[in-house]
Formats: sequence, C-alpha cells, structure tokens
Amino acid sequence: MSGLTWLDIEKNLELEKELTFANVLSVRSHSLFLVKYHPDQEIDRRKAEILVDELYELVDSGLYLGLNDARGPNLEITKEARDVYEKNKSLDKTKAQAVIVNDLSTRIFLNFFVSINKPTTPVRLFNSFDRAFQWLISH
Repeated sequence: MSGLTWLDIEKNLELEKELTFANVLSVRSHSLFLVKYHPDQEIDRRKAEILVDELYELVDSGLYLGLNDARGPNLEITKEARDVYEKNKSLDKTKAQAVIVNDLSTRIFLNFFVSINKPTTPVRLFNSFDRAFQWLISH
C-alpha cells in the first residue's frame, strides 16, 4: 500500500451499514473500515454493542484496520460504551485502530483512556485522516 494517500482511499469508500447513530464504510481491498459517527450523538452501551456486532459480521476473515471519525459536534461516548469498546469480540479481527479527533480536550481525554485501559490492539489518536491512514498501513 506504499504511496497511497487518504485521498486515494477516500474516493473508494463504500457504505456498508447505515445506523441511526453512525455509518460504517469500507475499502475492502485494503481491509479498512471507517466508523463515522453522526453529529449530536450519545453513544451508550446499547449503541456500542450494535456497532461491535455489525463490524464483527462485516469482517469476513483476516484482520482489518479500524478508523474512527470522532470529530462530530456534541459526540459523547459514555463510560459503559467505552467499556464495550475496550473488550469485545471484534478486537480479535482488528489489526490496529486510529481515531480522528478535532479538539485538544477530546484528544487528552482519549489519550488518558487509552493509557489506562491498555488496548489489546494498537490505538493512536490523530487530527488528520492522512496521518491516521499512513500510521494504519504501517501495521
């Protein structure tokens, strides 16, 4: 995948699943799944479980790269949802995850969460899709 940029990938994204709180898109040829949360959402345990189940079903075999767009305004992910994301069956199919954030307070909070919870797969936070994508494809 050397030489690819996020712009190359972005134009090939296909909608896999449309949920009331997020869309799941993919570029299957690169084993990449993107979760794009809708604005003004509270992600609770139930929504997190739905998303995990959908991702698990979408990944046929092998490992995937996860990209999460958490830049939407007024996005809240509850502690219960974070607990679901921390330990779930889809992690067995995840090679690495990148999270896109757009403000310092979210980045500080998520960095703290990641450092305390020690995810089983590599997770890193970014401000841009291109940097996140380059990091993901290095795994």
